[in-house]
Amino acid sequence: MGKLMNLELRRTDLRPYLWGAVWIFLAVVALNGLMAAIPAVSASLGEPMEGDDLLMFSWWENLLLLSGVLNMACFGVLGGVIGARLVVSEYRGKGAILLLSYPVSRSAVLLAKCLLVFGLTAGLALASHLAVGAGLALCSGLNQFVPQNFDWGLLLSLSAAFALMAGAVGLVSLAPGMARGSVPAAIVSAVAAACLACQCVSTVRGAGLWLWTAGMLLLAGLSLLWTMGRVERLEVL
Repeated sequence: MGKLMNLELRRTDLRPYLWGAVWIFLAVVALNGLMAAIPAVSASLGEPMEGDDLLMFSWWENLLLLSGVLNMACFGVLGGVIGARLVVSEYRGKGAILLLSYPVSRSAVLLAKCLLVFGLTAGLALASHLAVGAGLALCSGLNQFVPQNFDWGLLLSLSAAFALMAGAVGLVSLAPGMARGSVPAAIVSAVAAACLACQCVSTVRGAGLWLWTAGMLLLAGLSLLWTMGRVERLEVL
């Protein structure tokens, strides 16, 4: 399996996805920095925030949850794009003839591709959110725009959960894409799955977030199994 994944890495140009990850990171940093600065800006204008509004913008749990949800949604869509490129587009036309002619198990080849999709998506999402959190912690230490001490344990927990969820979104999009043999269908499915995941996890805390993550991973596993069955039934023309 490691050799197959290494071959996929060697034949795949990762630069577009890495640049996409950089732009997502910058967008999440900008939005989170803006959200964290809202209470100070509001106070400087003579309209200090109070109650629930102040709680929403001045507590690390809310800020990191917001950045995590946005980060997960963006990287989930990026995972759908990666899956569409590495799986859906390659099991069509001449690419399918070449892949299905390999003297290697079809399931093994597909599994290597899917593990690469999941691992690349989750790895980039994890690195991005950890960097976002570290940057916010550094800025808060310099400017004290958040009154709480930074919670590194919370950052690690949210980053891991949302990274796994982003990877799962990328795999979930494979089933619709393969069913229609369409790259746009896979990408649209990733957008829909990411939006649904955002709605489900935007208000949960603690164990609830990990339950939703487990649910997304289960859906990803079912999508992978269906896709494997689809590939096993493909005919070499």
